[in-house]
Amino acid sequence: GMSVISSKQQKVQATSKSGLSASFVAWARSIARSDKLKVVFGGHPATDGKTMYLPQLPMELTEDDLLMVRSDIMHESGHCTDTDFEYFTEFSKKHGPLAQSLLNSIEDVRIEKTRAKKYPGAEALIHDSNILMMDRGKSRTGQAGAADALTTVCYMHAVSYTHLTLP
Repeated sequence: GMSVISSKQQKVQATSKSGLSASFVAWARSIARSDKLKVVFGGHPATDGKTMYLPQLPMELTEDDLLMVRSDIMHESGHCTDTDFEYFTEFSKKHGPLAQSLLNSIEDVRIEKTRAKKYPGAEALIHDSNILMMDRGKSRTGQAGAADALTTVCYMHAVSYTHLTLP
């Protein structure tokens, strides 16, 4: 079992980190609709549809850490079920990394919208994780250069167009 101390910054008391990881893997496979999905902890959240990469779980988890993992799984599983990876590969080869980044920004918003429609609570989960990423200084700001600025504007416009709630 697991008991949680009051504050979100407080540590989560878990009997087994491996048990928690196994639970996350099972949930990821379930909502990605793939019992063959490989889930790798360690790295930036991403997927190619066959393998889902998630950040390494810290030894001492907080409620905020759990929120981020749940949000990453929700988002990446959406790519597993709804992204055309073959198209993405061809598009990237044809148009280059900036165009790929712009397409990915729009696709991220589309994925978050499809998750919000399919799963009750998904929109709030993604919204809360976006706020947390801002608080941690890890959200897209557009300050890393022209490409980052363009990608950020593209993402923000897509969010406003789809009426997803932003923090």
